[in-house]
Amino acid sequence: MVLGGLLGVGMSKLDLGWQAKLIVVLLPAVACAILTLGVKFPPTERKAAGISAGDMFKELWKPLFFVLFCSMFLTAASELAPGQCVDFALTRTVGMQGILLLVYVNGLMFVMRHFAGPLVHKLSAIGILWCSCLGASLGWWR
Repeated sequence: MVLGGLLGVGMSKLDLGWQAKLIVVLLPAVACAILTLGVKFPPTERKAAGISAGDMFKELWKPLFFVLFCSMFLTAASELAPGQCVDFALTRTVGMQGILLLVYVNGLMFVMRHFAGPLVHKLSAIGILWCSCLGASLGWWR
């Protein structure tokens, strides 16, 4: 992160165009692509289960897929929308860097998701998703 910041400042001082900056960003992507050329990846779950791509796309029309899509959309919206303005609002009003709160909240989400296994076994994945979605939505509207 620090190196990237220093590199960005240095490139701005050199008065390089956007094309040079884009090349610097693309270098790690190209390096990763080259490193994965000889790697044999395991089959996907769909392929391992012997399910065809057509059967997979037929699942899009089932009602449960629509329910899951809507619940994931609400969860993502309630997580991402506040994150866009929290840094700016906290930095401006409280005087502390809002990014520190975002780091804390995202770290908390990581820990809670990491240790949610026993709760998932007692409920179901769908139950956890709906409870999380409902709680996040209620917190957003409050």
